[in-house]
Amino acid sequence: MSKPTDSILKNYINSVATLNLVLDKGRHIDEAIRQVAAPGPHLRAIVSGVIRHLETLAPWVKSKVKLKPKDKPLAYLMMCAAFQHQWMENCKRSDLIYQAAEATVKLNRAWAKGMVYATLKQLNQAPVERQRNLPTWLDEKIQQSHGKKQADKLLHIWGTPPDTCCLRITTDGNENQGADIVKESEPCQTYRETGARHAPLSNVTAMCTLAPNHLYIQDCIHQDIIARLPTLPEKAMVLDACAAPGGKSTALLNRQPNIRLLATDNKNKRMRRLQDNLANYPQARCQQADACHPEQWWDKQPFDLILCDAPCSGTGTLHKNPEVKVHQSPDNIKALCKQQLQLLQALWPLVKIGGYLLYSTCSILDEENQQIITSFTNNIHTTQIQTIEKYYLPDGIHGGGYCALMHKLS
Repeated sequence: MSKPTDSILKNYINSVATLNLVLDKGRHIDEAIRQVAAPGPHLRAIVSGVIRHLETLAPWVKSKVKLKPKDKPLAYLMMCAAFQHQWMENCKRSDLIYQAAEATVKLNRAWAKGMVYATLKQLNQAPVERQRNLPTWLDEKIQQSHGKKQADKLLHIWGTPPDTCCLRITTDGNENQGADIVKESEPCQTYRETGARHAPLSNVTAMCTLAPNHLYIQDCIHQDIIARLPTLPEKAMVLDACAAPGGKSTALLNRQPNIRLLATDNKNKRMRRLQDNLANYPQARCQQADACHPEQWWDKQPFDLILCDAPCSGTGTLHKNPEVKVHQSPDNIKALCKQQLQLLQALWPLVKIGGYLLYSTCSILDEENQQIITSFTNNIHTTQIQTIEKYYLPDGIHGGGYCALMHKLS
């Protein structure tokens, strides 16, 4: 077997195993890839591509062959082959088809070899007909929130993987190091006031390795959210209530270094990364705590500002994380909305009079954003609130999300 075809066969086996972890076990793509094989761009391109086009590829396989539930690996194999055949130009199509048939043996389903070969050969004359690549329920929710025209635009954006990555660059007094990084990136044209930049994905890993203390991967919209915060008084007390991995905390500390910040998160496995990211900021401390139950850890000292980057569906990140559409469901979003409202209700009493609470999500669904804020503010009768809201919709470079800055006036 030649090296190129050997690589094709290996990618098929690894892709099927990865898809099983993502689609059946609920793993994130990168986590699943690390479990299956050494991370590589080609394997990720296949797996993420299949998931991006899942609502196109899965019905196509179902229309061509009848498979038992135990033979789901064959469906994944055929989807991987069809995706590469139609949307990737990594090798000869004849090799793709032949090696997909050969992969049935490695999957302990040699009986399907001829069937897989014959079915995939049909792609040479009849390509897969593209469908709306979103679950119907999610497509409807996005249309309800932003209209069909915007939903169509988002579907087009999400159909291809991102080719750039947003960065936050900090020189920390080392101008030469910062200058080297700036040369490799471009200014963000949408959020110019934040100083954010973006660079080709192929350059980002090397840049992070060369300057780990000067570069942070962070979507420009999250940098813009922090840039919208008011200037706080010196030694102002700030709580980042759902802080891990620490992106908003460090962005705020870079802009307003004279504050004091408490960063909390309730997930033990995320605390180490949060602590690492805040290690160079002496004005910050980390604590594992449940923001929904401040009575367990709050010292009764009110905060000038609370950041609440609430757990959410992540629908604004579908361009980068296509598995979101598979892992989410209407029931899960209902549970998230309940948690989001509980967080606001628990944290609001911790804000001092004249202070602020910033609520933000990576969701583009109204029910997790404007509806949550409306429900919360409509039921607060003991204080006056002034609210400024902003929606961010994905544009191909930046992700999507929402923020609401609430000012406690009395």
